[in-house]
Amino acid sequence: MKLLYSLCLVVLITNHLLAQDIIAPSVKNDAADVTLKQLFTKYEIVSIDVPAIQKLLSSKGVYHKVNIQLGNNKKWTLDLFEYDLMKPNYYLKLAQENNNRIVPKDDRIKTYHCSLNAAHDGMSSITIADHFFYGYIIDHGIEYFFEPLSGLVENAPKDQMIFYQSNDAIINPNVKSAVVDAHENRSIVLSQNNNSKRSVPACYGLNVAIANDYTVYQKRGTGTEAWCIGLLSNVATLFDNEFLVGIELNVATVFIATDTITDPWNGVNNISTHLDVHKAWGNAGGYGSADYAMAVAWSTKYTAGAVGLAWIGGLCNDNKYMALSDFGGAPNYLRALQTHNTGHICNAQNDIGPNTIMGSCVCETWSDLSINVISAYVENASCAIGCSTLGNPPVASFKASNSTLCISNSNTVQFTDLSTENPYQWEWSFPGGTPSASNLKNPSVVYKTRGVYDVTLKVTNVAGTDIVTINQMIDVEVPPVSAFDVQINESDITTKNNSKYGSTYLWKFGDGEISSDFEPIHTYKKEGVYNLTLEVINRCGSTKKTFKVTIAAQNIANFSANTQRACAPYKVQYKNLSAPTATDYLWEFPGGIPSSSKEKNPPEIEYTIPGTYDVKLTASNATTTMTKVNKNFISIDAMPSPSFSTSITGIQVFFTNTSQYGNTYEWNFGDDSTSTESSPVHQYNKEGEYNVRLKVHNSCGTVELLETVTVLLIPKVDFTVEKNEVCAGDAIKIIDASSKDVKSWFWQFEGANKDTSSVQYPTIVYHKQGTYSVKLEVKNSNGTNQLEKQQFIKVVSPVQCPDRTKKKIKLEKGQE
Repeated sequence: MKLLYSLCLVVLITNHLLAQDIIAPSVKNDAADVTLKQLFTKYEIVSIDVPAIQKLLSSKGVYHKVNIQLGNNKKWTLDLFEYDLMKPNYYLKLAQENNNRIVPKDDRIKTYHCSLNAAHDGMSSITIADHFFYGYIIDHGIEYFFEPLSGLVENAPKDQMIFYQSNDAIINPNVKSAVVDAHENRSIVLSQNNNSKRSVPACYGLNVAIANDYTVYQKRGTGTEAWCIGLLSNVATLFDNEFLVGIELNVATVFIATDTITDPWNGVNNISTHLDVHKAWGNAGGYGSADYAMAVAWSTKYTAGAVGLAWIGGLCNDNKYMALSDFGGAPNYLRALQTHNTGHICNAQNDIGPNTIMGSCVCETWSDLSINVISAYVENASCAIGCSTLGNPPVASFKASNSTLCISNSNTVQFTDLSTENPYQWEWSFPGGTPSASNLKNPSVVYKTRGVYDVTLKVTNVAGTDIVTINQMIDVEVPPVSAFDVQINESDITTKNNSKYGSTYLWKFGDGEISSDFEPIHTYKKEGVYNLTLEVINRCGSTKKTFKVTIAAQNIANFSANTQRACAPYKVQYKNLSAPTATDYLWEFPGGIPSSSKEKNPPEIEYTIPGTYDVKLTASNATTTMTKVNKNFISIDAMPSPSFSTSITGIQVFFTNTSQYGNTYEWNFGDDSTSTESSPVHQYNKEGEYNVRLKVHNSCGTVELLETVTVLLIPKVDFTVEKNEVCAGDAIKIIDASSKDVKSWFWQFEGANKDTSSVQYPTIVYHKQGTYSVKLEVKNSNGTNQLEKQQFIKVVSPVQCPDRTKKKIKLEKGQE
């Protein structure tokens, strides 16, 4: 529904038509509220003057701009497009007891498609007849429905209408879902409709015949014809351009049974039978001479269970019939019911999932599968006719007076609409422009900022919309800015281009040489003063900048030292090897004493702290400054300082070397083993005290360190018990038998009165017979050891200890 529906005439409409007013104020109807509160969570009853609206819209032309107010809060400005849903040979057949009255087409019912400022929402629908105002309006994606109150409340005043938001309608709990479960699809699936593809337009018209049984006439009376046509008009907005081909639904004829005698469905109370009767009656000529692609039979009989039934793939063949029930639901549910079953007639199956028309959704969305299936089926339908419109949707096109701009010159662009098919509405988008948007046909736009910008035009006519975007259409430029830096190294120069907005560059070096590189490097062949010029060019002009470059005789900074490696403290003598053209000097000696000098050949520089140091010499004259930096030029060592730490685990020792100023290392572990690693790991074969010797070497000499390392094993663990078999409830003393170097104990008792203990000789009690394990973990400074004795304690039942006397256990120090 995003495109406007095709109309019968194409007219040129200007944007400045005066809007006409329709006001429907809110009114009270307490009697109606009893019924309506069962159908809606929120609603308004409004009073509407339909004759006044008919008069208002009776002016010539198919387009009207209308200000409409429904109730107290909703005010809209609508574009109304009158179109004829009924075919030229349409007729109404009123079935009466004595004769069938044929009423030819006239102006008693008018159908409109309407747009709420077409830029935002799709087309909605309004149907108007005597005392009948019916349809819906879309406002930013929200649907608002309205219909005569008499369609829902018996004997309601003719000038009253109900108005509600789609989401406020309550689903009837007594019927299955009005879009999926509400109908039991016949198991008659036609894989082909036995029609060959014909050469027909890209838009396909499908004529619809509509029948209303006597129950519908009883409910809606003389408004029956307008009601079923208005409902189809609502349905048509869900077919107009959602598919790969255009689909236009038209009314071929309407049949209304005005009594039980003329009602083909009199006595039928089953929806499946209702559909069978519809098929037999229709194929036997029940609709007279009308030519139709599908037919719908309405009733009000079915208010529980299935309320809709159709054959899948029945379009254009003998199964082109559906049966639907006006089950007391709101118009949005009836629209969903008819739309869903029309999809079945056009060969669409039920969707899996709740969010589509062929699923369980009261919504406006077709699935991709339904779109493909329905498009292909309709395109091959033998009974499809051309659409009734004589007009075409617009084709958006435009031009600009200039697409390349210079801000210093004219920066205004005149846009001219070249769209075809008489659009009446224009929506321009100008990123980067002023204004950034316009609704004029031929707007002027000023661009003030450099950049490349898109332009978009959306046009609308009575037949549709079109949108076109020309990417990077407007190219806005500014005059260039010349700027650069230059670095001089003897006779060589290196340039850094800081210019802006340039497209080409021209360097002139002042010695007859030129370059078009962005950042050239140039060598002058002789000394002198040169004018270095950069000219920056773009389509908006050019600018220049000149810089004087002085090339002097070479001035090379260089030096040497009497040594580069020594032991602290040490004095280094430096020698200046710079070119004789230098006149001034600056020496820098990080870590030295003194740390700087301006003499040509500085005094001896003393280094007292070990380390590696840079030396820098800057030599200059009146025209040139040169710098020589030798990184890590001086290395000062000191006599090594040996030290180490140990981490002992059992007989394995981890040595961590913490010596200073060492280059190489020599270890002797006191057991005739040696190593040259910096921080070795050594394992002794037995406990004992060992003299470990570490020698640390560097260029200044060797220093050794001797330390004693004591190696001990982890503790031995064992334990016993006074007796292994005890009676339940008796105390038992556990005896530690581990080595004497144990510093801590951790016992774990299975099934005892305590789970753990940390004393050396614990006393425990078992209250239940069984066989239990005991586990002991001991620790000393060298490590941890543990022992678990499985099924160590056997506890027997008191029955097996009949002569047991109560014993008292004296706990000594170290026990618990």
